[in-house]
Amino acid sequence: VVAAILEDGDVTWINVYDSQGNIIVKNKTSVGKAGYPLDMDISSDGLKMMVSFAGIQNQMLESKVDFYNFSSVGKDQENNLVKEVSYEGSAIPEVQFMDSDYAVAFRDAGASVFYGKHVPEEKKEIAVEKEIVSTFYDESYFGIVTENGQEENTHKYKVEVYRENGSRCFQAYFDMEYTQIKICGEEIFFYNGTELMIYTTSGKLKYLAEYEKQITDVIPSEGLGKYMIITPY
Repeated sequence: VVAAILEDGDVTWINVYDSQGNIIVKNKTSVGKAGYPLDMDISSDGLKMMVSFAGIQNQMLESKVDFYNFSSVGKDQENNLVKEVSYEGSAIPEVQFMDSDYAVAFRDAGASVFYGKHVPEEKKEIAVEKEIVSTFYDESYFGIVTENGQEENTHKYKVEVYRENGSRCFQAYFDMEYTQIKICGEEIFFYNGTELMIYTTSGKLKYLAEYEKQITDVIPSEGLGKYMIITPY
């Protein structure tokens, strides 16, 4: 399935299409009623969709995460909406399905992990004290980078990596000014124009060094400890 958010003044449409271009769901929302949609994602099996909304309720910021199910479970529900979770005073700029059953909503104050084969429920809430700088994820892990909030630690950044169920793998502190961060398999890559840092998902610092050319991308290659580094020239 393919989903699209369409804007029409104060009205937004969340349309879902099948592989032939036929509309499965045509959901009309308004900014005043549901809020403004910020992000959306579809599960890997194509049966569930999550959408984050931001709105004002009683002069306070209120965000919502809505879950839709396009199987027989949601067919009797209005617009296939099977679950709605609200958060007061928090924005949710990014949502992501890890696989068909696990999903994570990245909030400005942390993250919420949802699980459910048909109707996702919030299973874990992760709170952070400092401003979130970056988020990253793949189908098995997700991570949050914040400014360091521990006064006794002199490092600039703190990274925390979690499994899809919200259990934490590790946390570490570092100072490298990165421009890109990503997970490939069991390794996490931080890099900028001249530096590369690699952590394993178990928390081991595997590599930290400068590179002789500008780094555009880093791709694990066949063979243990081998990588392809892409440069502009």
